[in-house]
Amino acid sequence: MKCSTPIVRKVTVVLSQKNVLQTKPLLCTKVGGIMPQVSPQPTILITSSSTQGLGVPFNIASYSLLTYMIAHVCNLKPGDFVHTLGDAHVYLNHIQPLNIQIQRSPRPFPRLELRRQVSDIDKFVYDDIILHDYHPHPKIHMDMAV
Repeated sequence: MKCSTPIVRKVTVVLSQKNVLQTKPLLCTKVGGIMPQVSPQPTILITSSSTQGLGVPFNIASYSLLTYMIAHVCNLKPGDFVHTLGDAHVYLNHIQPLNIQIQRSPRPFPRLELRRQVSDIDKFVYDDIILHDYHPHPKIHMDMAV
């Protein structure tokens, strides 16, 4: 995605039941009407099925990063990440690990830095993304349900 226009309204990522990512029609397009450019705009992720143990934490991290990357490319400030959950569930074999997780005290959020100016989202490379002050808790193992 290349953001050649300043008309970015909202980035809405919708996952279908088959987890097919559908974003292109909504990125860097006018959503309707003539509205002044407002920054920051939220990213809204709607999932039809939400596995609390593994899926939701991954979605929060990956789509929050995507929010920052799109805002960076379009010269906007990143907005909030809003996640709407459908069929939120916990697998039986995740109950014990999640009970361990909820006993932990939250730690401060790390700070994200995007190292260089990028004008095309496909041009980001691994070294462009830096997390400062990231201090995670030790890993809690959860099996992937198949």
